[in-house]
Amino acid sequence: MLSDAVRILLARVAREGGLPAGARGGPAPRSARRSRTIARQLPTPTSWPRCAN
Repeated sequence: MLSDAVRILLARVAREGGLPAGARGGPAPRSARRSRTIARQLPTPTSWPRCAN
């Protein structure tokens, strides 16, 4: 059951002092990587042209 899996995971975390090797997060999902790429390509507000009022 799920409660047994959680209990086993928490026991390993306590024994090993952190998450087991296979439980660590992998690379960011593709959509998150794509969002960061797009954000880097956008102009910054300081590079926007000024409006003459």
